[in-house]
Amino acid sequence: MSTYRIEIDHSTCIGYAGCVKEAPDVFWIEDDVAFSRPETDDARVLEAAELCPVSAITVIRIEDEARAA
Repeated sequence: MSTYRIEIDHSTCIGYAGCVKEAPDVFWIEDDVAFSRPETDDARVLEAAELCPVSAITVIRIEDEARAA
């Protein structure tokens, strides 16, 4: 099982909420901006990031990050 780190560029986010619809246990909207848990093992975050129309969400597989170091 993979673990994912989630980063959201709040200056780019437009509150589209596709991420919330795809992974509601991970993402939420406050004041028209998306927020998320910092890490999760929910692979739906990959699709959630793809759904963002302004590419404000970055998902990093932590295992990959550790190998690169």
